[in-house]
Amino acid sequence: MASAKRGLIILITIMLATLFGVSVAAIHNVVFEYNNSTDDVRQVSLEDFESCDGTSAIAAYTSGSDMVALDKAGHYYFISGVAGHCKAGQKLDLLVQSGLFERIAVFFFPFMDMGPAKFCLAMATLFGVSLAAIHKVGDSTGWNVRENTDFGKWASNNTFIVGDYLLFEYNNSTHDVRKVSLDDFESCNGTSAIAAYTSGSDTVALHIAGRHYFISGVAGHCQAGLKVNVLVHPAASPRKTLSREDCGLNLIEAFAVHFFPNTDIGEAKIYVYMMMILIYIMLLRVASV
Repeated sequence: MASAKRGLIILITIMLATLFGVSVAAIHNVVFEYNNSTDDVRQVSLEDFESCDGTSAIAAYTSGSDMVALDKAGHYYFISGVAGHCKAGQKLDLLVQSGLFERIAVFFFPFMDMGPAKFCLAMATLFGVSLAAIHKVGDSTGWNVRENTDFGKWASNNTFIVGDYLLFEYNNSTHDVRKVSLDDFESCNGTSAIAAYTSGSDTVALHIAGRHYFISGVAGHCQAGLKVNVLVHPAASPRKTLSREDCGLNLIEAFAVHFFPNTDIGEAKIYVYMMMILIYIMLLRVASV
């Protein structure tokens, strides 16, 4: 039965790829390696890229060996935040091409913005294949100092595997998220952050096994308990399939957060239902052949 399911998934994927004239694209990463005593990396908007302005960076990286996930189609802009380096040419514009899932989505739902190869992930999920888990930090309370959430207990109640994601949701007018070293985690020092997030709904990929440390960079918040460290296990470790316990959300909400991380949750859930209906129609058509 399992082999029949896998065969059907492969068959449908090939048929759709042939129909739309596209290939299945993988989610890629870009790695920046440099001397972090003299350089850094900042992901910026197009305007800041052109003007070499790193003060309002989307994300900042300072570890000296930074892996950045390119999980959406479109341009990614990176510059050095060190004075004069960007203007001297230390800047990079990467164009990520659409994958199979995006081409199909654009064809049927032109208002959607989705990451490459998500159609294959959706198909795998529908057939019970294990999928990377999305862990909403703090569960229903989110990343919030006022709720007195025990983030240490939250972390101990979850299992994190390489390939999983952390979802930080918060009011970005009063909070932020910073990934830091162990020393800076213990001292609540966010000034030398490995990466900084400020969108209010940040999805952080856990690509490397080991401890990962996050704090709030707002004065007093880390000392008040707004800090979390997670232990990420190698991908070979046993894992569960995507579930309410894994994500802290119900199944539809988990899909919505995974496929549409930058969309309002109510609107994203509608997109998920539409996507499921579309896949169901495709399966019926294949079964009737």
